[in-house]
Amino acid sequence: MLRVVTLNIWNLSGDWRARRGAIVALLDRCAPDVVCLQEVVASERGNQAEWLAGALHGDWAVVYAGSPLGQGAGQFGNAVLSRRPIDATTRAELPYVADDHEVPRLVLHARTGGVDVFSTHLAWQLHDSALRERQVRVLVDVVAECSDHAAAVGPVVGADLNAEPDSTVV
Repeated sequence: MLRVVTLNIWNLSGDWRARRGAIVALLDRCAPDVVCLQEVVASERGNQAEWLAGALHGDWAVVYAGSPLGQGAGQFGNAVLSRRPIDATTRAELPYVADDHEVPRLVLHARTGGVDVFSTHLAWQLHDSALRERQVRVLVDVVAECSDHAAAVGPVVGADLNAEPDSTVV
């Protein structure tokens, strides 16, 4: 059995110090093998995914990919944490429409323990449904390109899709 958790950690918004303790407690209680994180910030002050991995019980491998936030504010992206070594990684940019409230999005791939894991976060604004559909098409292509089709376990996608359950994106 492979236990996977996907979680949007909500970047540094709100009370990050309190939230990160709750995240560590939740992940330690769930005891996943792999964790996909979205809205991870990395800056000169550190990387949220690396901090979480260091606070969790056990040893964790971490891979992160982000896009610049601008003006030296760091990067905003996704991460994969795994109890097994990460053997290969890939990142791919998703379609993006410049907007004062939006950042470039990407999909992060990590092969760990023979499993291809993908972490992504789609555009969030309500009016962006057509953009989310274009992003999912790229995601599907990346999963097809990067996955080992002979693997015993099919690809795993952890994501914040920002979409209703009955939407075309889902």
